[in-house]
Amino acid sequence: MIGTLIPRTRELAKRVEVDFEGKRVPADQLNFTSNAEPWTEYELEDGTVIRIKSVLAQVFRVVDQYLPNGEPVYVMQIGNLPVVTIPSELKRHAPTESAAEEEER
Repeated sequence: MIGTLIPRTRELAKRVEVDFEGKRVPADQLNFTSNAEPWTEYELEDGTVIRIKSVLAQVFRVVDQYLPNGEPVYVMQIGNLPVVTIPSELKRHAPTESAAEEEER
């Protein structure tokens, strides 16, 4: 897990600065809990399977910045965890020690 999961509280958020639209702006760093962190799985036409999990590391609510619909602006730091499973027929197998010795002769 990348982020530190902190129990939900009503404590005041920590005020920090974040990058937003090319400038440093004040933002409140928010605590969060993870309700679920599912994997997304993709199968490529060559049989390779790629699994990806996005993990929220930090989240900030930008001070006095709102979307046109009135919602506050959030800046997030997200890590992606990829796992790739490659079919054995696509792998280049390293020569065994005895095969390497025979090539040297």
